Amino acid sequence: MASTKRPGAPGTLTPHAKPVISMEEWETKAPLGEVEARSVNLIKAASEKAALPLKTPQQFYDWFALIDRSVAHSQEAHYRAHLESVSEHLDTCDRLIQRIDEIDSAVDGMLNEWRLVEEGGKSLKGACEQLLEERDHLLSITDAIDERIGYFQELEHATRMLNSPGDSLVLQTEFLYMVERVDVCIEYLKAHQQRHFREAEIYLLRFQQCMTRAMTLIKMFFVGSLKALTVDVTKRMSEKDVSATAQMHLLYTRFYTVSAQLAPLLAELERRASAHPDELSSLLSECHSAYFTARKGLLVNRLLEEIKGLDPTRTELVELTRTGCSYLKQLCTDEFDLFRAFFNSGEDQLYAYLESLCDYLYDDLRPRILHEPRLTALCEVCTVLQALMVLDVPAIDDDDDEYVDELNLDLDGSAGRADEAVLQGAVGDPERYSVLCAEGAGFGLPAEACLKPVTGFEIKEKESVSQLFQLKSLDKQDTWYPTLRKTVWVLSQLHDFVKSAIFDDIAREAVNLCRQSLVSAAETLKSKAQSTLDGQLFLVRHLLILKEMTQNLDLENKNPDRGIDLSGVTDTLASMLGRTTSLLPFPNALLTSLGMPSDENMNDVRRALDQELKIACEAVIASCANPVTAPLRSWTDRVHAHRLSAKPLGTSSVSSEPPSSTQTVQSMPWATPTAVNALFTTFNGACATELRAAVGRLRLYLEDERTVSVLLGHVQDRIVDDWAEWRALVRDVYPIGSGAEVDVGTEDLARAMSGATCIIHTLSPLSVNYQRNPEIFHQVNVLGTQNVIAAAVEAGVRKLVYHSSSGVVFDGHDIVNGDESLPYATKLMSPYTASRILAEQAVLGANGRDGLATVVIRPTGIFGVGDQELIVGAYDTWKKGTTHVQLGSNTNLGDKTYVSNVAHALVLACDKLPDPAVAGEVFFITNNDPRLFWDFIRALWGRLDEAFPEEEAKRTKRKPVVIPRLLAFVLAYVMGWVAWLRGADPPPLTPYAVTFATSTMYFTSEKAKRLLGYEPEVGVDEGLDLTVKVCTLH
Repeated sequence: MASTKRPGAPGTLTPHAKPVISMEEWETKAPLGEVEARSVNLIKAASEKAALPLKTPQQFYDWFALIDRSVAHSQEAHYRAHLESVSEHLDTCDRLIQRIDEIDSAVDGMLNEWRLVEEGGKSLKGACEQLLEERDHLLSITDAIDERIGYFQELEHATRMLNSPGDSLVLQTEFLYMVERVDVCIEYLKAHQQRHFREAEIYLLRFQQCMTRAMTLIKMFFVGSLKALTVDVTKRMSEKDVSATAQMHLLYTRFYTVSAQLAPLLAELERRASAHPDELSSLLSECHSAYFTARKGLLVNRLLEEIKGLDPTRTELVELTRTGCSYLKQLCTDEFDLFRAFFNSGEDQLYAYLESLCDYLYDDLRPRILHEPRLTALCEVCTVLQALMVLDVPAIDDDDDEYVDELNLDLDGSAGRADEAVLQGAVGDPERYSVLCAEGAGFGLPAEACLKPVTGFEIKEKESVSQLFQLKSLDKQDTWYPTLRKTVWVLSQLHDFVKSAIFDDIAREAVNLCRQSLVSAAETLKSKAQSTLDGQLFLVRHLLILKEMTQNLDLENKNPDRGIDLSGVTDTLASMLGRTTSLLPFPNALLTSLGMPSDENMNDVRRALDQELKIACEAVIASCANPVTAPLRSWTDRVHAHRLSAKPLGTSSVSSEPPSSTQTVQSMPWATPTAVNALFTTFNGACATELRAAVGRLRLYLEDERTVSVLLGHVQDRIVDDWAEWRALVRDVYPIGSGAEVDVGTEDLARAMSGATCIIHTLSPLSVNYQRNPEIFHQVNVLGTQNVIAAAVEAGVRKLVYHSSSGVVFDGHDIVNGDESLPYATKLMSPYTASRILAEQAVLGANGRDGLATVVIRPTGIFGVGDQELIVGAYDTWKKGTTHVQLGSNTNLGDKTYVSNVAHALVLACDKLPDPAVAGEVFFITNNDPRLFWDFIRALWGRLDEAFPEEEAKRTKRKPVVIPRLLAFVLAYVMGWVAWLRGADPPPLTPYAVTFATSTMYFTSEKAKRLLGYEPEVGVDEGLDLTVKVCTLH
C-alpha cells in the first residue's frame, strides 16, 4: 500500500514569508467572467448531488496524497527560480575573482621592477657620498696642517720683536699681541708634544725663553718707572711748606697717573705668573717688593707725625682707638685702592705691608688695652675695631646705637676685608682681655658672695644695649638671682664683641657655672626656709629662664633670620614630664620636642640643664602632691602589708576568689568605714587647703600661666592616680552593696578640682567586663559625667574635654568615611553605647554654662599598650592557639587608632579651648589608615610569633576555619541563651562582638586636622611594634 504521509518540508527555509490573500482581495484582483460564473454554478449544482467516488479510506488517502503533491509542486516553483538566479550570480563572481588574480600578478611585476630601480639609485647615491667624504677629509687635513704650522711660524716673529732695541718696546701695541700668541703656542705644544711633532720640545723651550724675556722687559720697565717716580716725589715732599693737598697729590694722584700705563703690563705679568709660576712668579714678587719698598719709604715719616699729633698719653682709650683707627682705616683704604690700580694679585703681601703700617698705632694702643679694667670699655674698643674691620665708611659717629646698626651691614667689600686683615691683631687684645674681665664678672660665685653688700667703690659699667636675649621676664630681672642676672649681662656684652667660637666657649661655661650656682642657692634656700617648695620653685623658675636664654643662644648661632619662639620652654616641661617620655631616648627626644636643632657643641650644656630642670620639676610635683595624698598612700600601704602578712605561705598569687583576709582588714581600727570616711574627709580638706596653697605659690614664682598649667596638670594627675588607687582598694575592701560604701560626691569633686584649669574626662567602665551589670554604665558614664560637669562649674574650671566613643553613631550598618554630621544611632548596640550618647549630650549641653567650654573627642578602634579589649582579646586568642578561626569574609575595613594619638588629640583640644570654633564641637580621631579587621589581627599575631618563637613552635598548624557572618550571629544568640538559662557569665562571642568584627566602620578626622591641628604621630604598624615590644618586656 502506498504511503499516505505528506512529504516533509524542504531542507532550506524560504527567504520570504508566503503572502496571505483575503477573499475580498481575491475577488478584487481576480473577478469572474460569465463563463467562469457559469462553471462555478455547474460545479455547485453537481456538488450538491454529487456521487461519492471514494468508497474506502484507502481511496481517500490516495486522493489526498495526489492533491498534496500537486500543492507542494506549485509552492516550490519560486524556490527553483531563486536557485537559478543564485547560480548565475556565482558564475559572475568566479569571473570577477579570475580578473582580480590577473591584476594582482601585474601589480607584483611592477613592484619588482620598481625595487630594482630603487636599489640602483641607492648604490649611485652611496658612491657619490663616499667621494664627497673623501674630498672633505682631504680638505680638513690640509686645514689642520696649515693650523699646526702656524704655531711654529710664530717663533720667528716673536724672536725678531724681542731683539728690537729700545726701552719703549713694551709700550708698543704689537708687544702684548705677541705675548698672547706666544702663550697660546706654549699651551699648544705642552698639550701635543708627545704626539705628532718632531723637535716639539726644542720649540717649547724657545717659546718659554721668549715668554721669560718678554716678562723681564715688563718688570724692568715697571721698576724703572717706579724708581723715577719715587725719587721725584721724595724730592718734592722734602721741600718746605708742602700742603696736605699737595702731599695727597704727590702720594696718590701721581701714582694713579702712572698706573694707567703700567696696569695693563702688570696684568699680563700676573696672568702669566699664575699660569707658569715656576718661571715667572719671581718676577712678579720683585715687582711687589719694589712697589711696597717705594710706598713705605714715602709714608712712614708722615704716619709717625700723624700718630704723635693724636697725643695718646692724654686721650681716653675709646676715643684714641676711634680716632687713630679711623685715620689708619682711611690710610689703608687709600693704599689698598692704589695697590689695586696697579695689581690684581698679591693680597698676602699687601696685608703684610698694611699691617706693618698699623703696628705704629698698635704699639701705642696695646699698653692702654692691657691696663683697662672696665669690660664695657673693652667692648666699645672691640666695637670700634670690628666696625673698622668690616665697614667701608668715612667716619664713625659717637652714637652707640649706630655702631650696632653698622655691624649688620654688608661685609663683602674688598676694602672691608683689607681692614679686617690689618686690624685683626688689634682686635685680638681687647677680645682676650674682655674674656678675662668676663671670667671675673661673678656669674659662678657662691650664694654667700652674691649677698655681700654694695660698697659704692665698684667699677661702674654701662648698661647693655644688646638685643641677644629677648626674654619675657627681662623687665623683671631685678627679681632674678644675681648670678643669673650677671650671666645675662656678661653674655649680652660679649656677644657682639668677640669671635663666635670664643663666645660659644664662654656661653657654655657661663651657663654651667650659673646652673651650679642656682642649684647651690636652691639647696641653701631649702635648708633655711620652712618649706622646701620655695627652694624648688626658685630653682625651677631660674632654670626656665636659663633655658630660654640657651634657646636664644642656639637660635642666634644657628639661624639668625628665625624669630624667637618662647613656647618651647613650656613644651619642654610637657615633654619631660609626660608619661610617654620614658619610651623615648633622653635627651634627644627632649630636644626634638622643643623644636630645636641638635647642636653637638651645646649638647653637654643642654643635657645637664634639662636633667636638672626635670629633677627640679619632679621635686615640685612631689612637694605639691605629697601633702595631699600622703594619708591615702599610707592607708594603701598598710592594707597591702596586712594582706601580705595574713596570706598563707605556698598559696598562688593569682586566685579567682577574693582573699580571705578582707574580713580581717575590715576589722582593723584604721580600716573601719568610719576611719575610711574620716580619711577621705581629710583628703578633701587637703585638696582645698594644701593644693590651693601650692597653686598660689606656683603662680607667685612662675609668670607664665601655661607653665603653671603644665606643672599643675601633673600634680593633679599624681593626686588623681593615688586617689584612684586608694578608691579601688576601698571598693575591694567594701564592695558595692556591702552596706559600708565610701564614695565621692559632687562637692568632693569640686574641692578636688579646685585650682584646675582644664579637665580631661576619660573614665568609663570597659564594655566587655560589665555585661551582667549594665547599670554600671549609667552610673559611671551618665551620672558620673553629670557630677563632673557640676563640680567643674562649681570649681570655676573653664575647660572640659570629654573622651567619648565613635560607637555612638554606629547602629550595625556599615559606615564609610563617616564624619561629624552623622546622627546618633537609633538602634543601640549595647548599654555602653546608650550611656555614651547620654554623656555626650550632657557635655555638649554644658558648653557655655558659667564660662565652661566643652568639647567631645570620639576615638575609633583604640589599641596600644594597656589596651584591655582588642589587644587583650587578640593576645588571649593567640595564646590559646585558636588563630585559625575567622568570623566573616574579612572584607570589612575599620579604623585602628594608637593610644598616644588619642592622648595627643585630647591635649590639642585642651589647648584650643575656649576657642568658639572648637567649643561645643565633636571630633573623630583616627589614624587615617583603615585596615581590614582580620589583616590587622593577623599582623598582631605575626609580630607575637616573631617575639615569642618558642610559643609559635609549640602551636599546631591548623587549617583556617571561616565562619560566615550569619552563622556567627546564630551561634552568638544560641550561646547567649544557654548562658542565660544556666545563669552563667555571658560568653565571649556576643552579637555585638560579631557585628564589630564583620562590619565596615571607618571615619575621617579632617575636622580635627583643620580646627585642632591634629596629625597622627604614631602609625598603625609602628603602634603594633610598640605594643608587642612592651609585651616582650612584661
